[in-house]
Amino acid sequence: MQGPIQNTDARTVTPVKKLVQLQRQDYSGGGYSSDSFGAHSYKEVVSSPSRRSGGSNEIRLFGLLETKIKSKVLKKAVNNFNNWCISTNNGHHNGERIWILWQPQAVKVQFLEYNAQFIHMRVESLETRSIFYMTMVYAFNSIHDRAPLWDHLRRIASHVSGPWAIAGDFNCVLSAAERVGGNTPSGEMEPFRQCVADCGVIDIDATRSLFTWNNKQKPEDRIYSRIDRFLINKDWCDHMPDLYAHFLPEGLMDHTPCIVSSSKNSQRRRCFKYFNMWGDAKDFFPTVRSNWDRDLVGTSMFRLAKNLKNLKPALKRLNKEGYNDIEHSTSRLQKQVHDLQEQLGRNPTDLQLLNAEYEASQELKKLSIARDSYLAQKTKQFWMREGDTNSAYFHGILKKRRNGNRVIMIEDMNGKMCDSPELVQAAFLEYYMHLLRTK
Repeated sequence: MQGPIQNTDARTVTPVKKLVQLQRQDYSGGGYSSDSFGAHSYKEVVSSPSRRSGGSNEIRLFGLLETKIKSKVLKKAVNNFNNWCISTNNGHHNGERIWILWQPQAVKVQFLEYNAQFIHMRVESLETRSIFYMTMVYAFNSIHDRAPLWDHLRRIASHVSGPWAIAGDFNCVLSAAERVGGNTPSGEMEPFRQCVADCGVIDIDATRSLFTWNNKQKPEDRIYSRIDRFLINKDWCDHMPDLYAHFLPEGLMDHTPCIVSSSKNSQRRRCFKYFNMWGDAKDFFPTVRSNWDRDLVGTSMFRLAKNLKNLKPALKRLNKEGYNDIEHSTSRLQKQVHDLQEQLGRNPTDLQLLNAEYEASQELKKLSIARDSYLAQKTKQFWMREGDTNSAYFHGILKKRRNGNRVIMIEDMNGKMCDSPELVQAAFLEYYMHLLRTK
């Protein structure tokens, strides 16, 4: 081990050995894992992501949960690491429940709060100077013991400014669909659901199985649940929309390790989508009629496909002329109306101002209806009420759906994981060519 162990407020910080080789990210690549096998198995936990993911990632920040390593064994444990630093919540709970490991040459970590159920920190990338906040959680098993955690997270959410993530083992599911086998009383889920809503966080996009934990019992007694997750706020979505979580096979552990990294498929070609707001344009039906050729020869499906293809450029022009960047257009027109109304407040009899304000207000009404239709269709939140489009939660849902409409990773017919746009496309082609028996 290089350098002495440094004790600060009953917390241990020391250099530790290299865990895995990973790719560089704008934000620090990171991961976490829960382990219930104790000190003898933590080596597998921290080294397995490289082997299981093909060594295509580079972890710079790592959370390790449920180590069950006692303080007297900690010095011996850290001898297995080098060129890493480690901090734990020792002093707040016996057994070093939460470890945070990071590469000091890549990231600067400032610990803001330690607790028996979480560690809250500020992380800065030394390469890009990007800053985000991270709360690593390992919740207690009892619903009564977990209750203070939800209050702490609400408090942190009320003053955190910037990208923020809450990651780890919450020992609770958000819905009954996240558990197979056994029973989950609704009373256990509701406090967690309310905390997530109050903090304004959503699940990051994830690959692999929905379930992150199982009890490793015989098949007839097996229970699966999703108690591990990576939650992010709106600022995180804005700064790093291409992040996703990759849950790895659990091996002999009962929890699945998780790696969070950037999608290689961020530069993707957008597919054409029809928006309902176009139907309200005065030129919509004339545009459709003029571009729909009724004299095409061929099967019904061929004629339909050909007409739709011919119509697509015309609808794109219609969108560009009347609805291009509708959110910003609505905001600009709203500001224009406000300015005119302020001028009218000083000169209410000016006929020119009255006409300009009336025409701008009528146009703003049309654009606002179109914008709400556009946003509702993008998010598929048809319960949207007046004013919902301005909420952080609404825009968080919009970003989540936008990011969810992509295939980040897929397993091909040979069982190989494909994580680049070219490989994903090839996997789809191979599958359907085999399915349709075509070449």
